[in-house]
Amino acid sequence: MNNEKLDNFLNLALDATDEERDKSEELSVGYHAADKTWQLIVRASGSMAELSETYPEVEIDTLLNGYAVMTVPQDLIDEVSQRPEIEYMEKPKRLFFAVNEGRRVSCVNSLQQFVPYETGAGNQLFPVPVSGETASEDPLLGAGVLAAIIDSGIDYAHPDFRNADGTTRIVELFDQVTGEIYDAAQINEALAQPTETER
Repeated sequence: MNNEKLDNFLNLALDATDEERDKSEELSVGYHAADKTWQLIVRASGSMAELSETYPEVEIDTLLNGYAVMTVPQDLIDEVSQRPEIEYMEKPKRLFFAVNEGRRVSCVNSLQQFVPYETGAGNQLFPVPVSGETASEDPLLGAGVLAAIIDSGIDYAHPDFRNADGTTRIVELFDQVTGEIYDAAQINEALAQPTETER
């Protein structure tokens, strides 16, 4: 199958055998082997109501700006993609793959590797290469770094902004509407409220 409305990686995954997909973490993303369906990200124009009526076996979760997530039986992907309202279809990708690639190309991995040292003649220390990459004697792990984020809002109760004990990792919040500044103690007080509406 080489359908121009399908992302290249989706075309590749559809052409692969079940055995090939099983061996590849990336090719199998979005595929449900039990019912031979694919979860796909779709860009569409106009309403998808007619498509939904024509293909009741296709599940459609409409998102914003013409995007949707569709669960499509494998044998219907080509047919559904040829509909005039469908502009493009792609398979989901593993997030960790993108994150790891970003870390690699920005040299974060080498900065966070610790270089062990060997003692040479005269007790002189020599760095030992780690995986063939240049690494730091004092690895940079972000401890003590303070980041400022300017945005229209924040979910301060989100686990990414909380320590293991549930307290906030946020130093201060500035409310641009009211001009109020909330410090960590105030944020922790809000987090301690029993319900979200009381926070």
